[in-house]
Amino acid sequence: MNTRTTMLFGALALTLAAAGWLGMQEDETAPVSAAVERTERSAPRRLVEPVTGAAIELPALVDFRARPGLPEQGAGFATPLSFRPPPPQAVVPRPMAPALPFRFVGALDDDGERTVMLMEGKQLHLVRQGDVLGERYRVERIDAQRLELLYLPLEQRQSIDLSSK
Repeated sequence: MNTRTTMLFGALALTLAAAGWLGMQEDETAPVSAAVERTERSAPRRLVEPVTGAAIELPALVDFRARPGLPEQGAGFATPLSFRPPPPQAVVPRPMAPALPFRFVGALDDDGERTVMLMEGKQLHLVRQGDVLGERYRVERIDAQRLELLYLPLEQRQSIDLSSK
């Protein structure tokens, strides 16, 4: 064994011996302390003699139960701190324009101005750039590949592919 281990075992032995000696000391003093308790109960001692004479007037004590609450500015100082992220806020989806009710039928070119034929159910619409369809859609742009419409209530752009015909 090395020196460190020997010293540790020595310290352990001394600690156990001291604990045993203290245990034996407590057993020997137990009858003495019981005898002291019996004599104290039979003959109580007065440490302070009562004062006789003029009464002393003490100031009124403050009733802490009747004090006002915390002011609003400091009311939240004792709220517990949390490191959890706040709960996610409910994301309200942005309203979307409905699907286009139009179907492309054909197009006409008249002196460089393009007119597009659109079917809505059984109704045929002939539209040019800037026309308004039923107070819901406005034709924003017409070119060779697409027709761009603006849904007026939400101001959202939608398009119809014209290259398929």
